[in-house]
Parts: sequence; structure tokens; C-alpha cells
Amino acid sequence: EYLSAFEAANSRSLPVGYVTRRMGWCGDSGELGYLLGRELIQAPGPDRARVQLVGDSAGRAQIVDGYRSRGTLRGWLRAVGVVRHHPRVMLALYAALVPPLLGIIEDAPNFIVDWSGTSSSGKTTTLRVAASVWGSPDERSGGVMHTWDATAVYVERVSELGQYLPLILDDTKRSQSPDHVGSVLYQVASGRGRGRGSVDGLRASASWRTVLLSTGEAPAVSYTQEQGSRARTLSICGAPFGSDAGSVVEGLTLSLLDHHGHAGEVLIGWLTRHRDRWPELRETYRRYRDEYGARAESEFGRRSAPYLALLRMAAGFAHNQIGLPEPEGDQPLDVAYQAAQVGALDADRPMAAMRALYEWSVGHRRRYDGGGDRQSSPPEGWAGAWRRSDDWDRIAILPAVAAGVLSGLGYDVETVVTDWSARGWLEGDQGRRTTRVHVGMDRVRAYVVTRATLIAVGAAD
Repeated sequence: EYLSAFEAANSRSLPVGYVTRRMGWCGDSGELGYLLGRELIQAPGPDRARVQLVGDSAGRAQIVDGYRSRGTLRGWLRAVGVVRHHPRVMLALYAALVPPLLGIIEDAPNFIVDWSGTSSSGKTTTLRVAASVWGSPDERSGGVMHTWDATAVYVERVSELGQYLPLILDDTKRSQSPDHVGSVLYQVASGRGRGRGSVDGLRASASWRTVLLSTGEAPAVSYTQEQGSRARTLSICGAPFGSDAGSVVEGLTLSLLDHHGHAGEVLIGWLTRHRDRWPELRETYRRYRDEYGARAESEFGRRSAPYLALLRMAAGFAHNQIGLPEPEGDQPLDVAYQAAQVGALDADRPMAAMRALYEWSVGHRRRYDGGGDRQSSPPEGWAGAWRRSDDWDRIAILPAVAAGVLSGLGYDVETVVTDWSARGWLEGDQGRRTTRVHVGMDRVRAYVVTRATLIAVGAAD
């Protein structure tokens, strides 16, 4: 009663503000500004809101305090100027600038950019360059950079806290298991945490808008067969700094420790001052997305069009608003486009499975009945039927053999075969997936794939 009376008596003089449990855009549509670390970035004007971050545990505080600036923007631009010769590294800068745009373009998706290659090739430094856009690039002090040595719950909490900020995870070989990497890729790309119960009902699921930047010696997608995660990942293979890693990395790292956290502030400052141009940004995104979609050669290629469109927009901000030097030589967006095309082929798991099964068949052709005079069964047993002339027109593969090969390669057999049937890649009789064929001395059911189908999927000539 006392507190209610106090509030009523002093309502005109008590300061009023907002509280939030996460960083990024504040308000229903970002109208209150953008909370970067503990600083609220707003457009100038008389109606400036107060927003305070609450729920500070020691772990949350360590992360939030990493989003701070040091040195000068000019010093940072001078430091990252060396990456204009390295398109894979400059692409990391573009990717780091994308997340705030996800709060403006509601239909833009989360995605993943992953750099893979041998050790000591500059992958961690590439992530430090990206982290320096928003704050401290020193992974030892917490904050902007993290490692894959983190639980799924930790990644979920960091993603939710760092709303509209990049999630940066270094070195997949430090993960708990291959399944953990695959789970995180799926979780981040979907933008929603696991559903959980509470004592009295259901907890609200965590959600986030972000771009995951990852590194590892092997591509992150090699840890998962999940089609959606693969389709949402741009895999950048090869040494980010080329042969210059030894001469560039150490000096660049030291410079970034002295100068960081300014580029993100510049981007957010521009976006908050130009809210009237947000509809224009949405139209630009959709135009770029449609352009990349029209260039794609497959449905999986079209899935990457939104990511390429966002990276292209981020590149414009990097050079026009922040002042990043233009790239020299190969263009970062061309690197991203090539990765998207290669990734589209890999993301189509049924197509990849068909290729893999054909390659296995080529290597084990002696296990196929070649027609003509029947041979005795090979020691390992028949795999199917395949005519031994150059003008063969189809291959018949026993279902049990196909299942063994595909499951051994990590494919979900039922999902793959169902998709093959739906695409018309299997010649079945009486509405089935299989056809009766002669194998050895018997007439059995088998998956029958034509040579034309194998040529269409890029498996055979």
C-alpha cells in the first residue's frame, strides 16, 4: 500500500523506462533503439527512451561487457585494411554486419558461414576480425567470441542474449561430439530453442535472429546429414589468408586488440537515424534475393539467395557508411556465391545419396549380375543386376544392399528412398518403389535406376 501511494503521489517526477533481458533492437519494431552491450544507441531527439538490461548473472555480465569499444574507428580501418587482399576474410566482415538487418527485414532468415581448412591458416584470426566489428576480439576474456567447447544450453542462452548480433564459435574439433555440432547448426538456423516444461506448465521457448560464424579443420556440415542445416550453411574452404597467414595474422591480431567495437556502432547509428529508409532496405533485399534466385540452377540453390542478398547489403554498408576499403582482386561476394552453388549440390541429400550409391556400385561392379550366362554368386553375395556392355541403360540394386551402403554413409535410408520415388528416379511396378528383375538364378525385387537419371544427377556419363 505504501509503495502504491508513493507511486501515485510522485508519478509526474518518477523516471520511467524499459527493461530487457537481451541486447539488440528494443521495442516492438526497434523504435526504442539498439542495445549494444550496456549502451543504448538511439536517434537524436527529445523523446529518447531509457532501456536497462536486467538479469545479469556473472556469465551474462561477462558476455555483455565484451561488447565495448576501444581505440578509434580510424585505427580499426587501418588495421583491417590488410584484409582487402583476402576475400574469405573480408566476407567475415560482411557476415558480421548482417544480424541487425534481420530486425528490419522480417522475412530474412538466419544462416551460417563456416570457414574450414588446415590449422595455422588464419581461421581464428578471421573470426577475430569479425568479432572486432562489435567488441573485444579476445576469446579468452569472454564476450563476442566463443568456442565450440560449449553446451547446447549455453549456445541457446548466448544466442538469445545476443539478439541481432553474430554468434561466433571457433574450432569445431573442440565440440563435445559430432552430433553436438549438427544439433547447434540446426538450432541456430531454426532460430528457436528446445521446448521445456516447468513445475506449473510450459516455459516460453527462447528465440533469436542471428548469423553463426564458425571455423574448423573440417566443414561444419560434415558433422550432420540434416538437409536443412546444410542448405543454410555457406562453407568457405581453404586458407583464409592464403600463403600470407604467417606474415599478417600476428600483427593484425595485436592491432584488433587495440582498436575494436566501432564499426558496429557506426552501422547501428546510421540505421537508427534513417528509420524512414527501412522500407527501402526491405525492397532492396527482396530485389537482390530475386536476382540471386533467378541465377540459381536448383531449388537448393535458390535457398541461398536470401543469404547472398543480405551479404550484398552488408557489403554496401561496410564500404559506404563505415568506410571499409574496397576489396582488391577476387571479390568476397563471388566467394560466397561459389560456396552457395557448391553447397546447393551437397545440401540435396537424396541427390548426393544417389551419386554415392552409384560410386559404390562402380567400385563393386563384380557383385552385379551382368546378364548373359549366369555366373555363380560372388563371395559377398549379389548386389543387383547391371549389364556388362557399354550401352547399359539401367542398374538394379537390391534394397538390402542399398540400405546397408546408405546407412553406412550416414544417410536416412527411408527418407532418401521416399524422395527418390517422389522425384521419379525409381522404376517401380504396380505403384511400388521396386521392380522384379533377374539376379543370378532368382527373380527378385530391386530398386531400378535408369542411366538417364544417373546422368541427370551428375553421377554417370
